Amino acid sequence: MFKIEKNVPAPIKRHPSTIYPYGEMEVGDSFFAPEEMKTRLRTAATVFKRKTGRNFTIRQVEGGIRVWRVA
Repeated sequence: MFKIEKNVPAPIKRHPSTIYPYGEMEVGDSFFAPEEMKTRLRTAATVFKRKTGRNFTIRQVEGGIRVWRVA
């Protein structure tokens, strides 16, 4: 059987758009990240673009990747 418990708060689910600083960026701003995060950052940027219309580009740089807000 399962024990029913009351008043147990659900853990906060962090959405990718709150993990990465996309919402705080202005056109021309950028941030650096390790190359291993490239796929996650690209996916999160695409989702954020669909929701807000803001556009980002991700490029390989020395030592990792850099994400720019371009529109």
